[in-house]
Amino acid sequence: MNAVDPLQGPAVVRRAGFGCRCCGESAVSGVCVGARNAYMMLLFGFYWLTAALGLMNAREKGG
Repeated sequence: MNAVDPLQGPAVVRRAGFGCRCCGESAVSGVCVGARNAYMMLLFGFYWLTAALGLMNAREKGG
């Protein structure tokens, strides 16, 4: 039986949070593209980029 490392819990939650944020930001960016709002596309595109970088960083370092 494998022991569960209690310190891995926050890392999993953090990765899941960044994953959800990536999905949400891409959805909002899609709505902004449909509305043809360049300012909001740029704003939420930048938010998506920071979420994607955070997700990659959380996966690389393990939390």
